[in-house]
Amino acid sequence: MNKAVHALVYVILAVAGVALYFEMKLFEKKELLKDSNEQLRNCIVALSSFIEAEDAPPAAGLEAKKDVSAREAREVDDPDTENLLEDYHPEFEKTGLSLMKWGDKESGQLRRLYALDSEKNKIPDEANPGKFIVKGPGTAQELIDLITGRASKQYGKLGQTRQELANVRTKLQKLVADYNELPKEIRLNKIEIEKKVKEIETLTTEKAAVEDQLQKTKTEVDDLKAEVTSLKDEVASAKDETEAVKEDLNKAKETVARLTNMLKTQAAAPRAAGPAAGGSNQLTNSDKGTIASANNEK
Repeated sequence: MNKAVHALVYVILAVAGVALYFEMKLFEKKELLKDSNEQLRNCIVALSSFIEAEDAPPAAGLEAKKDVSAREAREVDDPDTENLLEDYHPEFEKTGLSLMKWGDKESGQLRRLYALDSEKNKIPDEANPGKFIVKGPGTAQELIDLITGRASKQYGKLGQTRQELANVRTKLQKLVADYNELPKEIRLNKIEIEKKVKEIETLTTEKAAVEDQLQKTKTEVDDLKAEVTSLKDEVASAKDETEAVKEDLNKAKETVARLTNMLKTQAAAPRAAGPAAGGSNQLTNSDKGTIASANNEK
């Protein structure tokens, strides 16, 4: 009997030793789980300081209008434009948004695995018999869902921001390409302007020469006009002299006519037998006189 008791005692001691060994190992695991859980809670609490508590409200669209009218040689008062920021989200630029920044309260809630009722008892999960509800208000899962939800939204916002940056980069590259065309056009326009300036200078020189020749021609014309005026004056004076000569000639004609009539009258009168005592009216070869006028037309 004693041997059996002794054997049983040895077995119990051996079992107790094994149990003590496992207890020590479990205690180490317990400390490991405790420290790991504490580290995880601290990480989640620290992570909340980098998660925005809410999204930025939508902001009014921005405008950056680009002139897309055709480049023509005409003035355009109301050109066609294209808003390069039509699809841009200015709320992505919003900074200074409030962060979650959890503290001891949230850290304490992260220790609560199960949902509790008003009497602080665990609430059974009817959908899973033998288990308890681990979600809902006051549980660690509530905070985990909250922070993962906010992180997911911020990640989505980050993806949209990256896409927006890619769109802006594409538009910027196109703008740079369009801008690089401007210097080419400017250089070509300058070459054309320089050609036109040289042509204008040549035309100006030719114009000055023409104006100088025109001035000389005008001077010659003025001289000719003066000569014409002088000739007109001489012609007018000659006309006056001609009129005077004509008048004298007419008077001479009248005198000749009178003398002719007198001669005809004397020739027709009867001649006397001899000369009168007081003299004779008959002309002889020795008589002399003066011709008052003569008619050259007859």
